[in-house]
Amino acid sequence: MNLENQATDLEKIIALSEIMLENARHKQWDDLTHIEGERKRLLSAFFSQPISLKTGEVADGIRSILSNDREIMRLAVTKRDDLRAALQKVKQGKEAMQAYAAV
Repeated sequence: MNLENQATDLEKIIALSEIMLENARHKQWDDLTHIEGERKRLLSAFFSQPISLKTGEVADGIRSILSNDREIMRLAVTKRDDLRAALQKVKQGKEAMQAYAAV
């Protein structure tokens, strides 16, 4: 893979990471997971060959990707906690209905 192709591929990976973050911010989790699959494929291909880009360019790209991933994870944890709370309410409602039906 030549230098120009590697630069383009790294830009695509970073762009996908940014799109994933926007999807997380807008709670578009299905879209996020779809894009994550594409990004994973590109990352695997990118790092499966010798890197010709300057180390600083690659390091900056990795830092950007990791920063986006940290924010995505923070948003995902919030979503998980919201779902857990909603599930707990459903469980409590079910238990209340069972108790009422037993009377």
